[in-house]
Formats: sequence, structure tokens, C-alpha cells
Amino acid sequence: MYNITIKSSFLIVVAAGCFLSVKAQNVQFQPLDSAYLADLEAMMLQTEKEQKAREVIQEYENKMLHRELAFHFDGLAEIIHGGINAWRNNDFYDTGAEWKERGNNLIDYGIALSPMAVTWGLKAAGVEARSKTKRMVVANAMAFGMTAGLTSVFKTLTDEHRPDRSDNTSMPSGHAALAFASATILHREYGHVSPWLSVAGYGAATTTEFLRLHNNSHWMKDIFVGAGIGTVAANFAYFLTDQIFGETGINRPRVTLRDMERTLQFAAQPSSFSLTTGMEWGGKHEDGRTFGSTFATGLEYSYFFDSNIAWDFMGRISTTQYYADDLSSTGTLDAIHLDSGIRYSLPVNASMRVAGRAFGGCRMLTEMTARSADEWNAECGAGIQVSYLNKEKYAIGVGCDYIHAFSSVMSNRFAVNMSWQIIL
Repeated sequence: MYNITIKSSFLIVVAAGCFLSVKAQNVQFQPLDSAYLADLEAMMLQTEKEQKAREVIQEYENKMLHRELAFHFDGLAEIIHGGINAWRNNDFYDTGAEWKERGNNLIDYGIALSPMAVTWGLKAAGVEARSKTKRMVVANAMAFGMTAGLTSVFKTLTDEHRPDRSDNTSMPSGHAALAFASATILHREYGHVSPWLSVAGYGAATTTEFLRLHNNSHWMKDIFVGAGIGTVAANFAYFLTDQIFGETGINRPRVTLRDMERTLQFAAQPSSFSLTTGMEWGGKHEDGRTFGSTFATGLEYSYFFDSNIAWDFMGRISTTQYYADDLSSTGTLDAIHLDSGIRYSLPVNASMRVAGRAFGGCRMLTEMTARSADEWNAECGAGIQVSYLNKEKYAIGVGCDYIHAFSSVMSNRFAVNMSWQIIL
């Protein structure tokens, strides 16, 4: 029975093979379409390019994540800046002169903490932060805890009197420390959404610095060291928090088309809007008065006509403490500067530029204590700047300017400043 079945199956297979062989003799093969092959090859090449692009983006996003988890050294420069200022102006601080207090601590605290309010307001509105809620809560709590603790310790150790002689807790500025911790938190959480948020946060922190100095609540060294403590404490808090939660506490960074456009634009035609802050110094003894260093902050707009040449528009406000050489009086000079000029910028590589500029304009001096009439003077200057496009949403600039005012007061000044530049 089984032998008959096997033989029958074998005959069927042989018959089917003979049938297919006969049919194959009648088939006429057509040559393949060359256009179709070309399209197929193009599609394969395009797929290969897209895969490589995805790999590059993935690698860059991994680097962004690694940077987020690493310790950020922002703020150390501010502490060094404060140390240099203390060394240069120690004789100014120790004269025994007294300045009148004219500030409001509650208003200053409100401005200082406004970036933190924006941070949690955006979180409540459902805007995705860099941190998941658990990381954000822990990092923020640690940041403010360390900021307050370090500030209190340094105040006790330094025992520095304030300009208004109200107490001996001047060094460092607690307002500036809280302001920059708050601004750093806003930047860490929402800087990836828009560079305007980061710059607005640091703008509020810089305003706090200006008010604390202008209101005779602190010396300049105090606000710089305070700013450094707040920034370092916030970054260290995030670093410690990431040792606990790791990648699980982070909403993974993503590369956007605007990120790539910004890089190309920085190399090609980097028109920008900038927040600037820095220090000025010059002649210390003028008109029977001794002047301290000047704190200045402002805004700049640079419009590039091509890759190298730009027109700058600059506005800044500065404040300077002084005392009569015989210690009979003290005061504060505020100045508003409005300037415009030409800039020549040269790209060093894809992420760095060096620029030289010349400018001119006017300034208005206002002596707040004496309530004297405002004094308008023409001024001009020149300087250099190095800009670096970092891995954040904005560029960082560091510059040095020489400024000459056609006046007998504060006529020759050197300015060292840094800027947060939004590439437009």
C-alpha cells in the first residue's frame, strides 16, 4: 500500500516537472528598465544618507545628555571677578566713608526670585521642562539650601561692613546669590525652549546686582561673589541630584532644526540681541573725589550686513560710588550711555568669532545724592570681543572696551564685560 503511494507521488512530481519545462521554453524574458534601476539606486542612497543623519543626530543628542549630567562650571568666573575687584579697591572700602541707604529689600527680593516664579509657572502650564518633576523639586530645594547656607557662612567669616554701615553682613550679597541661583534654574529647565527665557532670567539677576550696588547696600565685590555662589550652588545641586536619579530624571534633549540653523547663521551672518554686564574703571582721583569701580549693564543689537561687517546699537546704565578726598561727603554717580558704531567680525571656526569695533555717542551723568542737574557729554571708544557659540541656545561674548568722555569727570574708562547673545 505504502509502496504504491510513494510511486504515485513520484510520478506526479516528474509529470509536473516535465510540464513546467515545456512552459519555460515558451517564456520570452524582457530586459529590465534602466530608469527603474536608477530610481531604485537613488532611493537606496537616500535611505543610507538619512540613516547616517539619524546616527549623527543621535550622537549629538547623547552628547547633550552627557553635558546635562556633567557639572557646569558657570559662576566660577564671577567669584574670581569679585576677588580681583576686592584686591583693586580694598583701599576704597576701608576709608570709613558712609553712604546713605536708599533701597527696598522686598522689591529687590521680588526681582531676584522672579526667574524661579517663571520656572514653576511654566511647569504648571504644562510646558515640558528639562527635568521631570522629582528631579526639579530636589534640585531646586538643594540649590536654594546651599545658596542660603554658603551665603550665611561667608557673611560670618568675612564680617564686612556695608557701605551704609548698617551691619557687618555685606560680603557676599545674599540678594545676588538668590537671583543668580534662580536665573540658573530657569536656564537649566527652560533654556532649551527659548534663549529669550535664559536671557530674561539673567537680566533679572543683573538688575538685582545693579540695585544692590546703586542703593548702597553692597560693595561691587559683594555682588560678584554672591552671583558666583548662587550660580555654582545651583549647578552643583543639579549635579548631585543627577547622581541620585541619573537619566531617569531628565526629559531627553532633542536636536531641533532651529539649533542647526543657529549654528549655520553664527558662521554666516550672526545678527544678535545681547544682554551685557561688566565692570569699568579708570582715574580714581578726579574733581576732588575718589571713585570706585563702575558696575554697568545694558542691551546691544548688532545687525550684520554680511559675514563680517555689522552696525551696533548700544544702551547701558552704570553706577559708581565716590567720596570726597577729605571724607566730608559721599555720593553715587549714575550714567546712561547711548552709542552706535561699526563692528568687523572674523570667524575663527564654526563656533568662535573675534571682532573689533569703534563707536560713539553720548552719556548722561546724574548725581543721585547731590540732586544736581544732569550733565550730557559726548563719548567715543573702541574695543575687541570674542564670541563663542556654546551648546546652549545662545552665544557667550567676552569683551574689553576703552571709552573716552569729553568731560572732566570719569573721562577715561576701561570696560570689561560679558554678554549673552541671542542669534536672531
